[in-house]
Amino acid sequence: MDFFENQWSTYKTIVQHDFMHHRALVGSVEQVLKHYFNSAPAGHRPHFVDLGCGDADPLAAVLRDLPLGSLLGMDQASSVLPLAAKALGEVPYPCDWIQADLLEWATAATPQTNPVDILYSSFAIHHLDGKSQEAFLAGARRKISPSGIFLWADIFREPGETVDDFRLRYTQRMTNLWGTALELQQLAHACFHVSNFDLPADREAIGTTARNQGWTLSWIWAGPDKAEALALLTPA
Repeated sequence: MDFFENQWSTYKTIVQHDFMHHRALVGSVEQVLKHYFNSAPAGHRPHFVDLGCGDADPLAAVLRDLPLGSLLGMDQASSVLPLAAKALGEVPYPCDWIQADLLEWATAATPQTNPVDILYSSFAIHHLDGKSQEAFLAGARRKISPSGIFLWADIFREPGETVDDFRLRYTQRMTNLWGTALELQQLAHACFHVSNFDLPADREAIGTTARNQGWTLSWIWAGPDKAEALALLTPA
């Protein structure tokens, strides 16, 4: 929350310089969505939920062209929600932007107004610990429609890599490469955030966890730094 509320300019600089490979990631998301719509029944208007939507950039350009039935974007940082609405602009489907916790949303017992056809989350779930990630996957499985898809974009550990080793490797990469665009204070804050709050899942272990919670998981894209990756989960 502190990172997004007080250091939003840092995050925007990271995205603009593609330090976390957002361009390739969003390109892969777009390809999966094209396949989804090409395979969907004629006239299908899916309900799209974006967990941890931020300011909806750079996904906004993709969302504008989708024949959605509705869009729900949620984030813990309320200050980014007007930015998300502005980034998306006018679209021919209803949109709601709400402040909410993604784990609470997933585990809430209240029934869904619409079944979730497309669930998307980008660089948010890694803030949950292992038990909470398991609970999230179980809850999200109950909310997804039988033919739905879950696109999980995030940072992940290599099989067998510890959280501490990942944090060290990632902050070394940040220090070596990101300092060309970030001020020293911004870089220090970003490294502090990773070192104290990031809890990325082990790529191999999370596949087992997902299967145990009723998902089939496949890896669609992986960045060159063995950190950022995109998983596609479908109901088993």
